[in-house]
Amino acid sequence: MSSDVDINRKIEKAKHELEHMIDLNPSIMLLVDDSGTIIRANKALLQLLTLEDFTNILSKKLDVVFSCEDNCFFEGLVKDRSLCKKTEATFTISGNKHLLKFTIIDSSGNVDLFAMIINDVTSENEQATQREKQHKKEAVQALVGALLHNVNQPLTVIMMRAQLMHLELNKGDLQPDALAVSLRDIMRLTTDIAALLRQVEMPSDYITTPYSEGVDILDIERSAGSSAFDMTSIGIPQALILALDVHDSGALAHANTVSHCAFQIAQQMDIDPSECETVKRCALLHDIGKLGIPENILQKPGPLNEEEHSVMREHPEIGYKLLQNFHFLQDEAESAYEHAEWFDGTGYPRELAGNEISLRARIITVADAYSALTAKRAYKDAVSKEKALEEIARHSGTQFDPAIADALLANPMG
Repeated sequence: MSSDVDINRKIEKAKHELEHMIDLNPSIMLLVDDSGTIIRANKALLQLLTLEDFTNILSKKLDVVFSCEDNCFFEGLVKDRSLCKKTEATFTISGNKHLLKFTIIDSSGNVDLFAMIINDVTSENEQATQREKQHKKEAVQALVGALLHNVNQPLTVIMMRAQLMHLELNKGDLQPDALAVSLRDIMRLTTDIAALLRQVEMPSDYITTPYSEGVDILDIERSAGSSAFDMTSIGIPQALILALDVHDSGALAHANTVSHCAFQIAQQMDIDPSECETVKRCALLHDIGKLGIPENILQKPGPLNEEEHSVMREHPEIGYKLLQNFHFLQDEAESAYEHAEWFDGTGYPRELAGNEISLRARIITVADAYSALTAKRAYKDAVSKEKALEEIARHSGTQFDPAIADALLANPMG
């Protein structure tokens, strides 16, 4: 009997010492029983909760005093407590989010009480996040600096490839496959540099992606806030047209006119707006295969002979093969292949007829003819708009789809 009294006396003494330690501790500290009820707390807790006294704290359950986003947080914490266990959770205090870290100091004996230390680590985590972000930023800057150091090499390669390609085009020696390879290399190097410069000019938050447990790697593409697809798909068509204009003077103006005219015809035919935009894009590149035709044929001041005609008729297929190298230019590739086909089946290169020819290509054929008739080139004079429309009407049903010819005649391009 006396031993039980001694034990109870020791427990009361230990409890009193623990309560005294809680009162004097500058950190937030609580004494909690097995049911999760707060038995004792210090003034540091009042400061955290912005309360005047302990009325709403003592004899209250933890989940009543603290508003936690996880309703089962304290239940699990009390049930599974172990010596010096640390757990974090987010709480709303005075309308603000706080990240609190709970450290439980459990009794190793049979006492049904345990101490709990609480630390508000919100600011610590924010500072850690900022430090981590700064470290990532410094890592990216170092990486970009190293890459920028080598920008001169791809620029030099681009200039050399362009000069060699220009020389071969002038001599008429450049074959379609070799042309495709050269253009592909130039476009790849150009877009690589553009992506790099965009990264340097427009840095956003730096994003990492999980690599292995506990290890993240920097996601350059997402950090830059840009897409290689978007950058490439916007830049390459214009670059190709500019290259063609160097090779075939006047090609850029012709491409823009055909693109505008085809778009206007598509609108006149009440085609879906998104398809009108596709027609406009396809029309811009319809003649791109002429990059593979010798300049002396393209700029010949007089009529072409039979052999030269044969070479010229290769440009739709050359354009098709060239554009197929770019996965986002497949519609443009098909239209380039078909734009020289005639509605009655006497065109080239495959002698397609009627609806065998895509609607886009049939529209581009009419727009192409109208632009060619009204433009002055080295080998021909321009005709008036009226004469051009008469020519379109005369070949309606043979060279041109009648419905498309009628659309242009109903609303001639200004």
